[in-house]
Amino acid sequence: MDCYRSVFLSDLHLGSPWCRARNLLSFLESCRFDKLYLVGDILDNWHLKRGHALSRNQLLVWEKLLEFSRTRDVFYLVGNHDAFLDESQPYYAVFRRAFAGMHLCKRIIHTARNGLQYLVEHGDAYDPALRSATLTWAATLGYEVSRNILSRLNAWTNGHLLSPARTEARVLRWQTRLTSVLSDGRNALLNEARRLGLNGVICGHTHLAELQDYNGMTYANCGYWTGPCHVLTEGMDGTLSLQLWGQAWGQFEQTERAPAALTQTPGV
Repeated sequence: MDCYRSVFLSDLHLGSPWCRARNLLSFLESCRFDKLYLVGDILDNWHLKRGHALSRNQLLVWEKLLEFSRTRDVFYLVGNHDAFLDESQPYYAVFRRAFAGMHLCKRIIHTARNGLQYLVEHGDAYDPALRSATLTWAATLGYEVSRNILSRLNAWTNGHLLSPARTEARVLRWQTRLTSVLSDGRNALLNEARRLGLNGVICGHTHLAELQDYNGMTYANCGYWTGPCHVLTEGMDGTLSLQLWGQAWGQFEQTERAPAALTQTPGV
């Protein structure tokens, strides 16, 4: 079993039919760690508020996260898809009770074993596209529609039109172009970390996994779990590593929907 000092997961999108919950469960059961950072968009309110329920595997993931929060530090960094958990929202106090021992926050500073310090936050605050409710809705809807159309075409053609991996590559390419046109979140985050006197930033939001050095500053994007399943880890010596977990991410999970609502999960 692999052992890490810290694990960083972003954009799980629990509630979305694209969430790779089986892969996620496999990872969570395969390793040990002291700290867990959930770097935003863990719950997907875009789907939940439209009446979608968590699948059984997604509920198992949520129960596992709650279990971790009772024995170690779990930090939940609120993103744009789970903004209902922000303390400025009207029902924050109600939702807060359902999160047991998790530390809910918008940003936090992580100090690695080697002494390096990183700003950890989702990254949506640096995305100018989200300042327009209409543009946000249109971009999210376009992303969902494109995934649905491509996946249905693949099902009808038995994967001969585009393989699941190529389908995901098409969606990622479209998303990369849109992200580059609408925002420069990476530099904005790095500038904020530099202003705070830190060594780098750990974020999510764009779904574009990356671990790079930019002019002496570390930029680490944790990726996402509705396609390629990336995880950012801190080793016992403080070294950051970006990993791709599992090989079955190209297959969409069609799991049975669980009747239980989020707030009815055992242990909450």
